[in-house]
Amino acid sequence: DKIPFDLEYRFIHKNGEIRYFSEIGKLIFDSDDTLLYLEGIIFDITERKQAEEALINKQKFLDAVIDQSPYPTWVSNPEGTMIRANPALKNVLNLTDEQLIGKYNVFQDVQIEPKLKQLIRDTLEKGSVSDYELDWAGADSSFDEIKDSSRVYCEGTIFPIIDQEGAITNAIITYKDVSERKQAEQKLIESEEKFRSIF
Repeated sequence: DKIPFDLEYRFIHKNGEIRYFSEIGKLIFDSDDTLLYLEGIIFDITERKQAEEALINKQKFLDAVIDQSPYPTWVSNPEGTMIRANPALKNVLNLTDEQLIGKYNVFQDVQIEPKLKQLIRDTLEKGSVSDYELDWAGADSSFDEIKDSSRVYCEGTIFPIIDQEGAITNAIITYKDVSERKQAEQKLIESEEKFRSIF
């Protein structure tokens, strides 16, 4: 019987160099099931493995940049659906991945102004980078999963992710919660109005 095998393995040279190989072959036995020999082909796949590892390391680095950012950040697919949210965003809104990922679509949220929706479309279609302001409340959203989220007034930036071929694959929406500043500004305005009414 011929028993096929297909395996990959790592080889460390005595000089410390690491090489990767792929081996495809078969074990050849005689009629008494005694192993006679093996036949096959060995491929040096070091370059492919190094490229794969570099891609994995790059992805881990980008994941760390998004996840460790102090600014709430989420990633949209080309249709406007959230496919990733960093911890800062989930903490500010008091929401989970289960409530957001694959469910929230910015273009279907009735409280998002047409102007902001167009900015996101411009990013996804033209690669535009835009700043925006937004008074956002889950209670006013079209999505039941996020009705209980915190209300925030935010200022942020929308920018594209562009792949190596130059195609726009996603939009990143990042923002800073400026609710406290806006509340202070509103109180100042109210105080000034009261002052003017007295005099």
